[in-house]
Amino acid sequence: MAYSVSWNEATPVGASTAASTLDTEIQDLKKSVRERIEQVIPTWDADGTDPKVIDHQKRCHVHNAGSIAVTAGATVSLTWDTEEFDKGTLHSTSVNTDRITIITPGSYVFVVHSILLKDATAGRLEIRLNKNGTNIGRAQHEGDANDVMTLNIFRISEAVATDFYACTIVGFGGEGGGSTVAGVDSSYFSCGFLG
Repeated sequence: MAYSVSWNEATPVGASTAASTLDTEIQDLKKSVRERIEQVIPTWDADGTDPKVIDHQKRCHVHNAGSIAVTAGATVSLTWDTEEFDKGTLHSTSVNTDRITIITPGSYVFVVHSILLKDATAGRLEIRLNKNGTNIGRAQHEGDANDVMTLNIFRISEAVATDFYACTIVGFGGEGGGSTVAGVDSSYFSCGFLG
């Protein structure tokens, strides 16, 4: 629905008389409404069109079509070659495919899910969520030889523009390795803007 009058907070002026008290009250009310909307949706007035088009829900969900292997004593970046969706250009399938890079500052929720296949040696495997290269979350499982492991990380993080988040898989020395299971629902990385 298009609005009949564009948003306007200019001081109202009558045709031949000074602005009335009612005009001033309406102007103050509009300013108050704008300030409160900006607390919920900081960029609501960045779009110059009426009605406002607001996409404050920056989000993405990525996975890898293939499996990724890790050997004992190694740490390997999980790359994501397929985007289920990417609202806000948070991920690239051509450059730094292991990353989700923040553009809009705020709070974000991250979900990492990975089904791992243990190799022929019993031992631990771990997935990690890193922010700018520093670990901020991890999930670990110890399994038997050829075991199937499901690991999940759920994390809320404050971010500024250019912060990046990435995942790694860790194989522990002397405990063998393993690999992620290929497929859209087997290993994925999701991010959503909270505000």
